[in-house]
Amino acid sequence: MKQYAIALAFKGKLLKELLNAWHILDKEMKINAIPSLSPRPHITINAGELNNTEKIIKILKKIKFKKFKLTSLGIGIFAKKEPIVYLRWEQNNNLKKLFNLVHNKTSKLYKNKNRFSSPAFWIPKTTIAMKDTKYSNLELILKKINFLSGLNYAIIDSIIFISCDENGETFLNEFDLK
Repeated sequence: MKQYAIALAFKGKLLKELLNAWHILDKEMKINAIPSLSPRPHITINAGELNNTEKIIKILKKIKFKKFKLTSLGIGIFAKKEPIVYLRWEQNNNLKKLFNLVHNKTSKLYKNKNRFSSPAFWIPKTTIAMKDTKYSNLELILKKINFLSGLNYAIIDSIIFISCDENGETFLNEFDLK
């Protein structure tokens, strides 16, 4: 069954830097699983299978929330079989409020929900590289994208509704924050 995700989109210099990191890893190291599967960097809130996508879309259309600034905390790594390299975000009050609002209104509609979407496990992150990463090239990956390591920020400006399958992600709807 197809998976669906609700995510936050952002704009600003940091978005350009993340796209540049994807480009550098692709061109210099042939690491491109994430950019080949996703149209642009984002922060996922909920993910899993859905029976009723129209209901989710109606809920997301009604969400009223202001754009807000979110600070990145640098690069993180999940140590799995292949390392996952990601950009970590702060959990400021606006992010917590928006996460809880979206999660509370939509999580009951998901079945076989991704466990990392639950409040107990959720970490605000933007994946930079996974699937085609190896521990043997991790040091070089980090050197290539070290420009993402410092504190930076982005403006969270919309909520996106995404369909996900083996061919990648498709952004179905985008709802602007005010």
